[in-house]
Amino acid sequence: MQIQSMTSKMLIIALLVLCQFPVKAQGPLLSLQNPEKLVIHSYMRGFQVIDSTVYPRDMYDTVYVQYVDSFVMYHFPVRVIDLSAEDGGPYKIVFEYFTFIKGQKNGLLFKDTSDFFLPLRKDVDSIINERGHANVIEEKGIKMISSEKGVGHTLTENYLPDVKRSEFTFDTFFLHYDSTLVNSNYTLGATLDSSRKSKLNGFVFSFNAYYSVNQKLSFPPRDISLKFTRLPFTDADAKLANQLIALFQKHQEKLR
Repeated sequence: MQIQSMTSKMLIIALLVLCQFPVKAQGPLLSLQNPEKLVIHSYMRGFQVIDSTVYPRDMYDTVYVQYVDSFVMYHFPVRVIDLSAEDGGPYKIVFEYFTFIKGQKNGLLFKDTSDFFLPLRKDVDSIINERGHANVIEEKGIKMISSEKGVGHTLTENYLPDVKRSEFTFDTFFLHYDSTLVNSNYTLGATLDSSRKSKLNGFVFSFNAYYSVNQKLSFPPRDISLKFTRLPFTDADAKLANQLIALFQKHQEKLR
């Protein structure tokens, strides 16, 4: 009985070890027709309130997107406790991967590139709007006050809100376009891309300093900005894309 127990434990350990290894793509690599890789940087210069005192607080976020054939793969950053860190802070950044096929309503969210955790089925529009910032800008409730061509193929438009409805309404709003990205798969605002015959690749919301009557506190200026750029698609990117696609194909019955 003791031998059987030890054998069972060894078998479980072996299975756990095997599950930690990344899934390899089966068969030849995909053709990688028109591969594209983008990086999306977002930044908020803001504040936090602790014991009725306002403290500055900056927040950053970096999302990567890969497009290969009909597949789309978002790489979402997640802060986790780094148990191995001796210094430099208790947290590290790891990535979750959301993979779907263009035109499909749902996709699969993977905790990592191993096959240890089962993927979660997620609505495409919901998750990329919330975490991928895609198609989030519309020309509503704003009025343009200037439009200026920049260096090369860039354009910047400055807007004000139609009405300053509350202290949470921005004071000024900048849209940045780059026509060299016009063929990119990603979009922050499809309607704006079409009307400008360019690609909206960044924005900045600016809020002036203000005094909150409700909270009886003075708040500093703050900004919310986002910009995406195209990156080279390397051999390492191709390997990761094929690995994610292999995982997706293995578990795509969850989408049925």
